Amino acid sequence: MNEVADKINDYIKSGEEFTVELDWGLLKGETAKKCQYWASRLLIYLRKSFPSSSWPFEIAKRLFENSRRTGGIFVQDIGMLIGHLCAIRDAIEAGELKHFEDEVAAGDLQGFLEYSKVFFTEGKKVESAVIVSAVFEDVIRRIADSHELDRSLKLDTIISALVRKGVITKLESKKLRVYADIRNSALHASWDEFGLSDIDDMIRGTAELVAKCMSSMVL
Repeated sequence: MNEVADKINDYIKSGEEFTVELDWGLLKGETAKKCQYWASRLLIYLRKSFPSSSWPFEIAKRLFENSRRTGGIFVQDIGMLIGHLCAIRDAIEAGELKHFEDEVAAGDLQGFLEYSKVFFTEGKKVESAVIVSAVFEDVIRRIADSHELDRSLKLDTIISALVRKGVITKLESKKLRVYADIRNSALHASWDEFGLSDIDDMIRGTAELVAKCMSSMVL
């Protein structure tokens, strides 16, 4: 069993104790305290294991937020949360999250983009360009993987192949080739070939690519 599915199964078993005490109503007092601890640890684990924008984390977060009513924690919503965990576990075990590891990696790419944005706002063109170029190349190659293309090909060749497959439009490919040119300039320390405004556009465009990459990896 996948390590993540195993861990989620542990959370399912430990959470079920909160759904057997009451058929309907609120968990209160010490039981509510234990349930809050369980749910907090669960959300921390899901946030670490999945990007914050992904459905496994977002649905779990929303279900638990809905469970907190005046005077306690609504037991029916905890039951729904456990049902959600069962769905995540079963999807992993059945291989329905085919690009699970890539989805996590895509979440990491968003973190690197944040660093690029910080350098950009500080006017540090070189540092921002190097980071966003690395993210851009990585995500293009991940998209190539997801569409059964050779990730070792040149970026321009991959972009052309993605157009032929209908993954991106010809208009989109023109912008991606501009980003690829900036990446090449950054790689060869040709800093005068682009400006801060070019990096600003590349950061925005790469962020859209990462989001597109992540959405295609989650069923």
